[in-house]
Amino acid sequence: MINLIKISIFELPELIRFCYTGDEGGLDKYYKNPIDVKSVDEAVDCTMGMINELELGHYKIMFGETVIGYSSICENCLYSFAINKWYRSNLIKDKWFEKVKELLGGKFMVVLYPENIRAIRFFERQGMELVEGVQENMVTLLNN
Repeated sequence: MINLIKISIFELPELIRFCYTGDEGGLDKYYKNPIDVKSVDEAVDCTMGMINELELGHYKIMFGETVIGYSSICENCLYSFAINKWYRSNLIKDKWFEKVKELLGGKFMVVLYPENIRAIRFFERQGMELVEGVQENMVTLLNN
């Protein structure tokens, strides 16, 4: 049903654009001060700017034969991810998270802006624990 397929970083901008297209109203939940992202193009540029600074593995999220999103990871960290809003059912998100856990193995973390309450609650429902004091002005969750 859900698979993560390794891709090149050069495929990533179009996947980021796809994930945020139609969800422009939610950008303020994913990007917050000091970054003011007001359009899908700015979201792509901002995300790629952060991703380009790190050594990450990139994956497209497949639902059957349909691309529905992306995940970028490094050792022990789910760094960047998005699923197109038309595919964000609880079942798909749960199956995606199972694949992330398989890929990352045991302990890993995710770091989010505090405004991204929807994602924070999702990861808490998946059993991840909130960890205080890791990064200023960010929320860190740990999967044990």
